[in-house]
Amino acid sequence: MGWYTTSLQPYNCILVNTTISISCSNLASIATLTAQVNQFNSLLSSTETIAVLINSNLLANTPYALQLHLYNVIPSIQKISPSIEMYTVSSTGLVY
Repeated sequence: MGWYTTSLQPYNCILVNTTISISCSNLASIATLTAQVNQFNSLLSSTETIAVLINSNLLANTPYALQLHLYNVIPSIQKISPSIEMYTVSSTGLVY
């Protein structure tokens, strides 16, 4: 996504079909988390990464879907990027 923007600004992150509370922000605005993530993957750019915080525990063996809406899109095609990667960090610090 670096070819288009230097930062991604989320305005909405939804855990689809649930009532679970969720918040999201650009990782660049969270200095502590940025340092932790870069410790596991130095190739991640904090300015192009969205951090999602789920405010309650998720149930095991339950499929979930995350929907992200971003402010900055490419006007001509109304999209931000043809691809996305997603990582999650366990309570023990493992990155999946």
